[in-house]
Amino acid sequence: MVFSLQSKWKYFFMAIVMMAVMSIVIMSTRSTYVSTFSYAIFFILLCVIEIVRKQINYLTIFKLIIPMIIGVIFAVFAIKTINTQFDKANQGGFAALGSRVNTINLEGSGRKDYWLASIDYIKKHKILGAGFGNWKIAVIPYEREILNDNILSYHIHNDFLEVGAETGIIGFLLYIGIFIWTFVLFCKNYFSKELSDTRFLHFFALLSLVGYGVDASLNFPMERPITQILFAFICALS
Repeated sequence: MVFSLQSKWKYFFMAIVMMAVMSIVIMSTRSTYVSTFSYAIFFILLCVIEIVRKQINYLTIFKLIIPMIIGVIFAVFAIKTINTQFDKANQGGFAALGSRVNTINLEGSGRKDYWLASIDYIKKHKILGAGFGNWKIAVIPYEREILNDNILSYHIHNDFLEVGAETGIIGFLLYIGIFIWTFVLFCKNYFSKELSDTRFLHFFALLSLVGYGVDASLNFPMERPITQILFAFICALS
């Protein structure tokens, strides 16, 4: 909408983009930051493709993305100003954008230990795995070395590895195949001459798939029914 509409409507949707970015930043969730960065990379790629395909002037593209740039910048600075006092009161830097971005790593999150444990379990149980939903039981021998007795983890924080650990290599390949095949279909539809009028729909659906893929790589969206409904809708668009 930001790119196709003119006059006041363009800036109306710019405000929506701004509020969306503010919602992402204020949640202080590192996986959403990674997803947003992935969106930005794919969006830049889209601009490059459009410039090459239609020989659009660089200045024209820049004018189109000005509303989004303004919205994102304003949203980031607005949230940074709003949560300054909250950050000081909690003394943990949890709400601060810079602090959360600086903590994006595998060592500090604990995910690395679970990922390595799941890979080891898959190697030892290649065919059947632990059974769907049984990772919370299979992880106990590994968890004794990862956490103390007062903490129990139900998920690997990676749906791909969790499916592999619970259903074996075949289940893992089938699950990841959904993403690969849907990605291929989206790309095919985007570059299709017959579907040229709806190529932006396919592109932004592809962005949604990328966002879900990032979430599935760092969290466990498979456990959230509303997320699964959206995921099914994304796949159906292809």
